[in-house]
Amino acid sequence: MKTHALLAAAALLAASPQLWAHPDRPRPPRAHHAHSHSHGDAGGSYWDIRFGIGGEPMLTDSEYDFAGGSDVDAEEEWEEGGAGSFEINAAHRFAARGPGSGYVTFGGFARGFDGENEFNNNDEVGLGVFGVQVGGGFSYRPHARYSVEIGPRLGFGVASATEEVNGDELESDSGGYARLDFGATNLFNFGALQLGVAVGIAAWSATVPYDDQIVNGTFYPDADVTYSGSGGYVNFSMGFR
Repeated sequence: MKTHALLAAAALLAASPQLWAHPDRPRPPRAHHAHSHSHGDAGGSYWDIRFGIGGEPMLTDSEYDFAGGSDVDAEEEWEEGGAGSFEINAAHRFAARGPGSGYVTFGGFARGFDGENEFNNNDEVGLGVFGVQVGGGFSYRPHARYSVEIGPRLGFGVASATEEVNGDELESDSGGYARLDFGATNLFNFGALQLGVAVGIAAWSATVPYDDQIVNGTFYPDADVTYSGSGGYVNFSMGFR
């Protein structure tokens, strides 16, 4: 019986090594297993570069402010035409514990507009702009491969125009351009590749000066012309993270 009791005690001590530890002896730290509560990489911050092409609100109106305070200032509406945009943007999504976070974006753009007024001697206009833009807002990533960014953007740039009046082509000097939009960008992630579709509404305006000039024997006086447009847009982008 004593032999069996000694064997049982030895087995108990072998199965419980902590009983051998001295009360003042430091114990090795316990291993902690990290548990991620983020959805995909929702908790991390990152940068990406995006290249985008798409449409723009068309040029619809122009106002003519002639030099000398002339009383013949006029407006013109453009019924036909088109608009396009090319953009390069860098975007940064801030780190967050959950799928929601903030983001900022900034970059450059080049845009072109043209219009035609078939009810006014088929007058035509072409407008080109380039500049920079900045935006930001809220980003939500419900899935590792999908996220959406919602927020405004503000852009500033330089514009120049060519307008055909009664068959005579007039060229402007450079002027200013401003644009404000609010939209949602849907992003689909495939590893380092990121594809996006942005939809929103925008309003823009550009004011360019025309110096007085004589074209085909017709005198055209100095004028500051403001071109503008507003409406919806769709933009497609490809980016890399």
